[in-house]
Order: sequence, then C-alpha cells, then structure tokens
Amino acid sequence: MGGGRTHDGHGDGVKDANDAALYSLNRVLRGGKSGFYLLIASPRTQTAVVRQYAVGNVGVYDFSGEGRELLEISELMDREPGREAYVFLNFHLALWRGGAWDIDAVRRLNFSRNALAKRNRVLIFCVTPEADALLNRKAYDFYDYIKLRVRFKDEAAPAPEVPATRPQDLSVGVDVVVDYTLQKEELLSLAVSLGNQAWELTDKARYSDALKLCEKQREIREWILGTEHPDTATSYNNIGFVYRAQGDYAAALQYYQKALRIDENVLGTNHPDTAIDYHNIGTIYFEQGDYDEALQWLEKALAIRLKVLGSEHPDTKDTQEWIDDAKRHQSGAES
Repeated sequence: MGGGRTHDGHGDGVKDANDAALYSLNRVLRGGKSGFYLLIASPRTQTAVVRQYAVGNVGVYDFSGEGRELLEISELMDREPGREAYVFLNFHLALWRGGAWDIDAVRRLNFSRNALAKRNRVLIFCVTPEADALLNRKAYDFYDYIKLRVRFKDEAAPAPEVPATRPQDLSVGVDVVVDYTLQKEELLSLAVSLGNQAWELTDKARYSDALKLCEKQREIREWILGTEHPDTATSYNNIGFVYRAQGDYAAALQYYQKALRIDENVLGTNHPDTAIDYHNIGTIYFEQGDYDEALQWLEKALAIRLKVLGSEHPDTKDTQEWIDDAKRHQSGAES
C-alpha cells in the first residue's frame, strides 16, 4: 500500500483529478504483473481512458455489442495470443440481461476465473461503479483474484478538495454480523469482500465504518487461520491503511508493526510480504517528515524487491520513487 505518483493526462473525461488512477493504470500496462485488474468508470470515461493509454501491444475489446458472452474472453485471447495485456471495455454489459443483472453470468465468471488466470496475462475488466458493487457482493471467487482496482471520475465531477487538516470522518454507521456457522471457505471469501468494502469506504472518508469492516475481517481470519498467519497480517495492514488515510499516523504505524512482526516470524525477512511491511512503515515516517528513518525502512523494502521481484517490477519501482523523494526532501532540509 504505497503512495501514488501522478501522470499527466487531459481531455475526453481524463482530468487532473484522475492522475493517481492514471498512474496506477500505466504501471499495470507498462509492466504490470499478470492477473486480473478492474478499471471502474462510466462507459464514456472508460472509452476515453483506454483510447489514450491502452497503446502498444494491448488488445482492446468492447462488450457493448449485442449478445456478448463471457466465453468470448477466451476466444478473443486465442485469436491474438501474443498480446501483453487485454482490456475489456464495457465488460459490465456481459453481466446484464433484459434490464437486470444476470446472476447466472456472474456465477459463470466465478467458475471461469482459474482458466483465465492460467493465461498469465494482464486482464483489465472495465466496469461501471454499479457493476463493481455487484461483483463485490456476488462474485467473491472472481473478486479474490483482483490485484488492483482503479477508479476514475467523470470529467463533470469536481476535483476533491485537499484538506489542510485530518480528513473529516463521514461515517454513517454500519453493522456487521458474521455467521460463524458458514463453511470456512465462505467465511474467508467474506473476509476478502469486507476488505474490498473497507477500501471503498476509506475512499469515501467513512473511516469508522471502514475500520469496523477491517476489524471483522481480522476477526474472521484470526478465528480460522490463527493470529500468526500472513493473511491475518494483511488485515493488520488494512487497518493501518485506514488510519493512514485518516491522518492518524501513530495508529497506522502501530498496526503496520503488528503486521511486520507476523510476517518476519512466519515468512522471514526476505519475503515480498515483509517488503510490503517495510515499505508501509517507511511511508509513514516519510509523511511525518522523518526522512532518515523513512529511508532505512524503504531501503530494506527495496533490497527485498530487487532480489525477489527484479528491478522492473512495479512494486520495486514504487519503492525506488519513494526513496528518491525522501532523498530530495532530506537534501532540501540539510541545505
């Protein structure tokens, strides 16, 4: 959970307010790891973004025609097997029949996830926010494979104001009741869904609500997997992410350190998950202005990512950018 950098893009619904999303999309298209990605936007903005940024050896396919079916994904990829990435515009229409969501199509999407994942390609599914909410609720298996969700705002939407102080918590109150009589697989899928919902709520500045969902996720994982499992550590990282978004760096650091303790003990000090913890802790110190401490953690993360992921991996490049920024700030403070 690193911080985003910006990428300049303008026109046709792509504005400065979308710079963070554009940066993420470019990372995926310019060397992203194979897997599933969601691009969430209105149909108009989907088309504008893809037209500008899905260039090079990228296959772009539009599902807005009549009678488009899920099985066409494999057929399209078979016809052009050499593409580095495949973008499916208006993919939500493959889940829509007769003026309503086609739940059978959603189930088929769940069943097809393994076959698609074995393709070892970048697959970007472009959907509306409403379809994203549907998949979040009804397609746990498919959603579990999503590596990154990139949300774009429409051109007409005003750019959000950047608060000078800690963001206001706009929570309205959520009640989460977990049925522990469900099968363990169902509960673990629910935990994934809770994490995705928490991400959405964090994006809407509903921090208290997001924390409730993160805590329920942690509770489920501790009950099934135990307190020393890497997935439990991920839940701690998720809680830290919400606190960081709220500007509560002390609380965020506390939970990132809890995740680190688990990952170091279970996975060791040279695992990519441990690198995530080092990176997260480093960004907290960076945002607090302690660049010396930030560099110590970020450089530990970079060493692992260079060794395990390589210099061209997006995560490695992300950590390197944070290090470069920290050094620039450090130099400015010393001069």
